[in-house]
Amino acid sequence: MKKINVFLRIGKNPHPIYYDLINFPPKGVIFKYPKIIKHSSGEKASFFHKLKVKLWLFSLRNGRPPIIKINPFGCDLIHTTNNIMNSGKTPWVMDVEHLLGLFSFSSFNLKNKRYFSKVKKVLSSKYCKKLMPYTLASKLSMVHGGLGELEYKIHVLPPAKKAIPRFKKQKNKIPKVLWAGRFFWEKGGNTVIQVFDKIKKDLKFDLIMLGPVPEEIKEKYKNCNNIFFIENKTCDNVLWEQFKEADIFFYPTNLDSFGLAMIDAMNHRLPIITSDMFSAPEIVENGKTGFVVNHPMKWHDEKFQNLELFPGEYLKKLKVFHDKKYIEELAKKLMILIKEKKLREKMGEAGYKEVSEGKFSIKIKNKKLEEIYRESIKK
Repeated sequence: MKKINVFLRIGKNPHPIYYDLINFPPKGVIFKYPKIIKHSSGEKASFFHKLKVKLWLFSLRNGRPPIIKINPFGCDLIHTTNNIMNSGKTPWVMDVEHLLGLFSFSSFNLKNKRYFSKVKKVLSSKYCKKLMPYTLASKLSMVHGGLGELEYKIHVLPPAKKAIPRFKKQKNKIPKVLWAGRFFWEKGGNTVIQVFDKIKKDLKFDLIMLGPVPEEIKEKYKNCNNIFFIENKTCDNVLWEQFKEADIFFYPTNLDSFGLAMIDAMNHRLPIITSDMFSAPEIVENGKTGFVVNHPMKWHDEKFQNLELFPGEYLKKLKVFHDKKYIEELAKKLMILIKEKKLREKMGEAGYKEVSEGKFSIKIKNKKLEEIYRESIKK
């Protein structure tokens, strides 16, 4: 069967999820892509590149849709990421994390009729072949958000990770509970602290907070000998080490459209406790790979449309968010996993199976992706 040449429009600083796609492409596919900046080697972006990115972000903030003419560099097909849409006449497909991504993550752009019509026009083009949302929730956000006429182009395709080789898990004297996130309030850091306060006197466990934590919280717990704060500003190696040493991944997210950290946790055979925010229930199967708890203050409605028009206002709500029933339910689930080692191991193995051979595996994704590519270049 003829090889397909695909230009990956991932940018010079792509999300790490695309490294596995590049390193383990579908068998019938040859990828071309721009030179990637390798931060691990100390490489830095040029002044010209930084200036170009600044100008691009400025234009997006000032009402320009993320639509450009993309050079295919002789390839049969373009695969775009970061919500970049192609105005050229080469067939193209695009990953979509959420409807708002197509509108520069702005509810105002989404409600702007002129802006919306520009986006819909380029997505309706015969050259736009497939839109590939990560989850069903993402798809429904598009279908119910004004793009229902394009449903025939929308195919759910979850991200995938290369399964890491099995390793002997560290035997901790007391269980280690890990929270990790780039943003404290948005990723549920404050909720984790509230649950910690509720059960710290009842059970012995260590809590690792990996990511930015407000200084006043660090100060409050500086004399507590079973909570540890790690910044992790430099590289993912710190994250991988903590995943290897942890027993439970505690991630009660407040603001996620996917939450790739949960796939990494599965890859390290960790059971997960999360909220039912947006697509989290599609990632964690309640009772099988972890526990999913109902979140009482969602940022979206049942059709996955934004309820919060002002992100800053939602963040203010998160900073004072405390729901007794929610905290009690999370605490109950965490206590179960702290006490039941065999259940932790069973759930961790079920999660790993999803990455090694299930819906988040390279094998499953590549099979579907090659089918999408071949269908997209049919005359």
